[in-house]
Amino acid sequence: RIPLYIAARGPKLLQLAGEIADGVIIGSLASKEGLEYAFENIEIGLETSDRKLRDIETVFWGYTAISENYSLAQSLVENLVVSSMWSSKGIIDRLGINRDQWTPIERELKNGFRRGLPANKVYKSAAKKLSDDIIDSWALAGPVDKVRDRIKEIEKKGIDQFAMLTMGRNREEKRVMQQQFSEHIIKKI
Repeated sequence: RIPLYIAARGPKLLQLAGEIADGVIIGSLASKEGLEYAFENIEIGLETSDRKLRDIETVFWGYTAISENYSLAQSLVENLVVSSMWSSKGIIDRLGINRDQWTPIERELKNGFRRGLPANKVYKSAAKKLSDDIIDSWALAGPVDKVRDRIKEIEKKGIDQFAMLTMGRNREEKRVMQQQFSEHIIKKI
């Protein structure tokens, strides 16, 4: 039998994953609050099917940019952060993002889409409103040591596997990041 994994961020899909799946892929919820929210919903599904967390695999799907240049690393993930926030706006308050942080970003997104701008331009404009904390809530960006420490924190929350979407400006930059991940993170966790 081929294992079924459900990728999710919303409550109903996280619950469904807990109920029926062999594994759940938690979509880029890198904050303490985001992971607690995900596991709370997975547990609801597990209870429905009389299973335990140990009965399924948990995978963290992370937007990842490794660079000693912290600003560069953040800039590489920010459009995906904004896109993820927009698609999660109904649960944003459950993920450690407060209304005061979200409102200016949401306003920028709504204004851009209302004007008919392409999504990439709208996201780029809204990304200017992101704080370091918000980026850290949704992505793993920065120097190797910081990314490694974040992954260790995430692993302690109950994650069994880590899948990364490497964000780079070109193929070579992505290859270097993946090599750094392999040599300086995986081998040291």
